[in-house]
Amino acid sequence: MSDDWHGFDRKRLLRQILVPLCRGAHELSYDSCDDWDSWESVPTQLVVERFVILEGVGLFYPDVVPYLDYRIWLDVPLAEATAQGIRRKQCLGRDPGDVSQRLWEPNEADFERKFHPKE
Repeated sequence: MSDDWHGFDRKRLLRQILVPLCRGAHELSYDSCDDWDSWESVPTQLVVERFVILEGVGLFYPDVVPYLDYRIWLDVPLAEATAQGIRRKQCLGRDPGDVSQRLWEPNEADFERKFHPKE
């Protein structure tokens, strides 16, 4: 378990996405990492029309919040959210392995205890 989502690079999120958006950028190039086993990143291009919606509890950290216009907390029981994440990976043809329960679920619970995102 990570005590701070160390696998989620918030500095890169700020540098490649949030700061450029705050400066009015309409085209972004960022390193996307969707493979929690290998942590390999893939260069990704994004053309911003009007809105950008980012998903993930790591976005509620104090160093990221000033760059967000709105935050929405979906109050789903953790066991249900974990099960949904596993099903989503399976529907995409990916093996969820044990990452969801070994890493994601404990980090989510730790985050909620520390930062109280419902408030």
